[in-house]
Amino acid sequence: MEMVQFHPTGAVYPYDARGRLVTEAVRGEGGLLLNTRGERFMARYDPERMELSTRDVVARAIATEVLEGRGTDHGGVYLDVTHLPAEEIEARLPVMLEQFLAFGVDIRKEAMEVAPTAHHIMGGLRIAPDCRTTVSGLFACGEVTGGVHGANRLGGNALADTQVFGKRAGESAGRSEARAIRIDPGQIEAERRLLDGFLEGEVNPAVVRRELRLAMWQHAGIFRDARGLAAAQEAVERLSQERLRAASPRNLVECCTFRNMCVTASLIARCALLRRENRGAHVRTDVSVPWAPADSPCGHTFISTARAGIEGAGA
Repeated sequence: MEMVQFHPTGAVYPYDARGRLVTEAVRGEGGLLLNTRGERFMARYDPERMELSTRDVVARAIATEVLEGRGTDHGGVYLDVTHLPAEEIEARLPVMLEQFLAFGVDIRKEAMEVAPTAHHIMGGLRIAPDCRTTVSGLFACGEVTGGVHGANRLGGNALADTQVFGKRAGESAGRSEARAIRIDPGQIEAERRLLDGFLEGEVNPAVVRRELRLAMWQHAGIFRDARGLAAAQEAVERLSQERLRAASPRNLVECCTFRNMCVTASLIARCALLRRENRGAHVRTDVSVPWAPADSPCGHTFISTARAGIEGAGA
């Protein structure tokens, strides 16, 4: 669960465009990443591949430029295609052109401002080859599962994942024996009490959701260390105890979603603490152990309500 992929180029300006992905096609067509000094800074991080480096390298490079004071006032860097002919931009990047024009930015004449944004979780439920989970009768596929993409998913592979394992999960579920699963009345009563509690709480779920997102970005984001991850866990624990208020049906959904967000955030922080090495999308600034296939200190991390740890060793 510690393997969280950050897409290197999410829009940070204008404000209404924040978080919208700027596709890798922009860099593929010749877009340049520049800091506020006008430097093509990727030369410092991957001089061979430059802007076409892997997502994790580009995301860390942009984050470093911003942290070291070479970013824009909006917390990003520039992604510039203005050196390309306008007709080429219109023909080869029509979606990006239209997207930014809607927010008042003409990428034919001015650079985009971008920064990394959380995009994909490589971890997830453990599944068998037939996509069966440890929960009786439950099959899973796609981003909800873990292990398919290792520590650093390649662009486009999430779609292939859903097609291959979606088919496999469906076929496996169809072949499984139908079983009458007795529902535990105690679980039903527990959920009823939880939902009733949302009607009696005091805290707006939107407020604590912002707090949780900020805590995870600051302490369990692109760069991590033990102190920060512990702070993230503390924040998750504190926020999960808030008495949420569902003032509308939409709020009720937000309350339930926030509960799940707390579970996911806790799993990410706890697994990140277990993995004391740097591998793929996971970077610990307080350890100096790089990924080495022949001598890796860490295999797969696993975590459950019963136990957590490191399973095996090696690549």
